Amino acid sequence: AAVCQKVVCVPGSTQCTGNAVATCSGTGTAYAAPKPCAAGTTCAGGSCLTLVCEPGAKKCAGGDVLVCNPDGLGFSNSPCSATTSCDAGVCKPQVCKPGAKVCVGGDVVLCDGLGLSAAVTATCVAAKQVCVGGACLDKVCVAGTAKCADQTLLTCNTSELDYTAVVCDATAACDAGACKPK
Repeated sequence: AAVCQKVVCVPGSTQCTGNAVATCSGTGTAYAAPKPCAAGTTCAGGSCLTLVCEPGAKKCAGGDVLVCNPDGLGFSNSPCSATTSCDAGVCKPQVCKPGAKVCVGGDVVLCDGLGLSAAVTATCVAAKQVCVGGACLDKVCVAGTAKCADQTLLTCNTSELDYTAVVCDATAACDAGACKPK
């Protein structure tokens, strides 16, 4: 006498059992013993798929933290805020504006592309220059010194990049860096 058996799967279909693939029998009445997936692969959707990443591993991409999904088949994206940058899979606070050059004392300081560190790129004072707007500029004069240009008294500004001009009045003449009575 024939015995009826319940169909439990589509013949030839596969399913994951842990990290192994089980294939449905030709009659659809049972799954065969699961075959383990090889190292570096994981079972998903009834097939052994190559791992894209180590589950839980973190990395940076375009300013975002990417965290490997638990199945190792892809990443979830977690953007860093505008004041943080991704470094080694972690959002870290920026200490400076990424890529900016600024003056600190007499030095030009360049912020790295992530805004996480800065380094001196030029020492203006050593070159007898002044630092302005993140660049070393040649001094035009010595602060506080004065000279005459016709009836105009020119006094060097503290920046040492230009002069303040004062026209001597009609009762004075500009002479040796001062307005002197005529």
